[in-house]
Amino acid sequence: METQTLGNLLTGTDVTLTPATVLDVQGRKLTVLTPAGESPAENALAFPYTPVKGDTLLVIGQSDRCYAIGLLAAQGDMTVAFPASATFTAPRGEIRFKSGKGLELHSPNLRLRAGKLELMAKTITEKADNVYRAVRKLLKLDAGRTQTTVEETAHTKAGRYVVKAKQDVKMDGDKIYLG
Repeated sequence: METQTLGNLLTGTDVTLTPATVLDVQGRKLTVLTPAGESPAENALAFPYTPVKGDTLLVIGQSDRCYAIGLLAAQGDMTVAFPASATFTAPRGEIRFKSGKGLELHSPNLRLRAGKLELMAKTITEKADNVYRAVRKLLKLDAGRTQTTVEETAHTKAGRYVVKAKQDVKMDGDKIYLG
């Protein structure tokens, strides 16, 4: 078999292995630029990654067939797409997601299940049509100040209700009913 050198790669005359720049993406069909010129290729990466224009891929080719088998450098946003359900597992470790700008989750239904859930943030903003909380034991709030604004009626029902203040307690209303 005759061999030739292509850059720093040694290839057979019927098979080439080379870096290629993505010029166009149409589903799994790609147009790539290799040292030999522009060529059609098929995305054959072993992980569900969608190349974008400008990415550098490792392609292997024989005759008129060319396949992208590796990602050497990503230029822009990366998309990892699964055709059906996906599971991330780390049976003996942790899974971490880190981002320099932000993290968004979009789903019609989101469930978080944990033995312990810790949220740490400088600001938390929640917006919802309805919020329902059920706490079997203690609900405790430690705050510098609290403010509650209710547009209509506020109801509080308790087996026993205790209010303690270090200073004044003020109630303002057209009528105040006690007892």
